[in-house]
Amino acid sequence: MDLRKRILSAGKFVRDRFIYGDHEQLVQEWVARKGDITLRLEYDFLTSDSLVFDLGGYCGQWASDIYAKYQCQVYVFEPVAQYAEFIRKRFHRNKRIRVFQFGLGNRSDDRVIKVSEEASSTYSKGADTRIRIEDFTAFVQKEAITDIDLMKVNIEGGEYDIVPYLVSTGYVARVRAIQIQFHEFVEEAKQRAETIRRGLEKTHNQGYSYDFVWEGWTRKDPSILQ
Repeated sequence: MDLRKRILSAGKFVRDRFIYGDHEQLVQEWVARKGDITLRLEYDFLTSDSLVFDLGGYCGQWASDIYAKYQCQVYVFEPVAQYAEFIRKRFHRNKRIRVFQFGLGNRSDDRVIKVSEEASSTYSKGADTRIRIEDFTAFVQKEAITDIDLMKVNIEGGEYDIVPYLVSTGYVARVRAIQIQFHEFVEEAKQRAETIRRGLEKTHNQGYSYDFVWEGWTRKDPSILQ
């Protein structure tokens, strides 16, 4: 099966993975709320001048949706070569969407990942594909980025590295809104997710929460940047 067909079929795989798992009720509530096309896309402060980070681009659908709604600048980070190339070709005529063939994390290094469509993860057994991760702070400094309007984090376990890093460095206060999908297959996931939430609470309010499905956070007050 070619990449395009595999990507189109991946949505069913992900839905099945959740619906028949431990979170059936929450997923049903999320679907009933149409969260993917409401909560994850509706931000009254986004404009064409906004900067959005998409961590875990996969096939670029969310990047496409958020751009279509606001015409904002979108930086897409996808470390798996075949998916990054797919996104690059998809948006090759759109100069407002930049694609980076690496992930962002708490340090710069090479890692190995198990490539498995939208569930590709460095935490999965059988990881054998080398990818590049760049230090988040080094990247934003290099790009002279001081503020991010919206950040999506769906990186199959990597959230437990990068989000605490954003909190500890204080850069999280520069991110106006964050949407995160926590993953339960990581060791001590529930405890680690709760620790991250306590860190985020210092600078952000939680707007919605569907545990281990999606949750959204919005910065409390711009005065925290002073």
